[in-house]
Amino acid sequence: LFWDPRYRRLRAFWRILLFLMARSALDSGLMGLAALLGYLQRAPVPVSIVASAVATMSSTYLCARVVDRRSFRDLGLEPTRANCVDLSLGLAVGAALMTLILATGLACGWLWIESTWAGYDGPLSVIRPLILWTLVGVHEEVWARGYLFVNLAEGLHGVLSARGALLAAWALTSVYFGALHAFNPAATLRSTL
Repeated sequence: LFWDPRYRRLRAFWRILLFLMARSALDSGLMGLAALLGYLQRAPVPVSIVASAVATMSSTYLCARVVDRRSFRDLGLEPTRANCVDLSLGLAVGAALMTLILATGLACGWLWIESTWAGYDGPLSVIRPLILWTLVGVHEEVWARGYLFVNLAEGLHGVLSARGALLAAWALTSVYFGALHAFNPAATLRSTL
């Protein structure tokens, strides 16, 4: 029930549960500390993004090393040339998809632009949000596609074939990822699906 003799570590369910608990506790602690120090009140969005990213990356590292006995390489996080190419391609595809969504929305009349350069106050007003939202994307992918995906696929491999376990892990993390975004501002059932 608790121990997986094939890999000589806790079963995937318990590893995932420990990861989610560690991430939640660390995120809550960092947010509490930021509130106590007054940072949260001064800059709630950037502080919460940084706290979430630190919580995710720290709990991923700790759980991968201590609980799973894995390296960052096992989670697809090794800084190799191939991974840097994949990251660059992923960022480019993501930017292209968001541009396509905007263009489609504008062309169909679902979206409209009321003003341009609103809120622009020099280059930092563009660079700061770009860094913050890139940080959001990286920590969400490490959370869902790095740690959870790898552990789900491994845990399901005992029940399903290797291919079936990968497909099930992909489907489950996709549903989870969509559910996490269901409460974003202006999110709808359609956008979540």
